[in-house]
Amino acid sequence: MALLMALGLLPVMVGQAAAAGRDIRGSFANQAGLVEYQVHLPSAYRPGMPVLLAIHGCRMTGYTFNSMEDTSRFSEIADREGFGAV
Repeated sequence: MALLMALGLLPVMVGQAAAAGRDIRGSFANQAGLVEYQVHLPSAYRPGMPVLLAIHGCRMTGYTFNSMEDTSRFSEIADREGFGAV
């Protein structure tokens, strides 16, 4: 349920990221718990650009030791291929 609610906020998060620069980190909390996220938009961001939702595996994190970012390099690929990554 928390994931679905966070996905529902994706258009808002993408708008914030575009205004703030290339990356934005945040969290969404409700009675089920806390979900942290990072949005990466390439410098050539434009509305309607595809977005990849990357869900990390067990014992991984979004952006600390053993991070999804370091393992996948999705931000680098998003810059090259022209898509947003969450």
